[in-house]
Amino acid sequence: MARFIALAVASFCTILCTNVYAEELRPCADEIAKFCNDMKPGEGSIMSCLKGHESELSALCRKKMEEGEKRQKDCEKACCDDVKKFCEDVRPGGGRVAKCLNDHINELSAPCRERIEGG
Repeated sequence: MARFIALAVASFCTILCTNVYAEELRPCADEIAKFCNDMKPGEGSIMSCLKGHESELSALCRKKMEEGEKRQKDCEKACCDDVKKFCEDVRPGGGRVAKCLNDHINELSAPCRERIEGG
């Protein structure tokens, strides 16, 4: 069950950070075109692809990836208890955990609510 909850939180935080990642990965545009051009975006596929080529990335791109990963971990930490409390039975994927948390927005812990409302 703990693994399921961790997956649900990670899935939610990936969705929550998708737009932020897209903006932050602009310094990685050349690397994405070179190494990940055939990848379908979604569910962290571009990030995984870039991590597979980490030694070949520019310093700026690596830095932006590290910042994004830190933000995702912070999100996971902020919302883990809320996912356990409100969305334990929700299957990850397709935005279901995000919807569940949004359905409980007024009941969430302050740190999780801030992540959701502030992105």
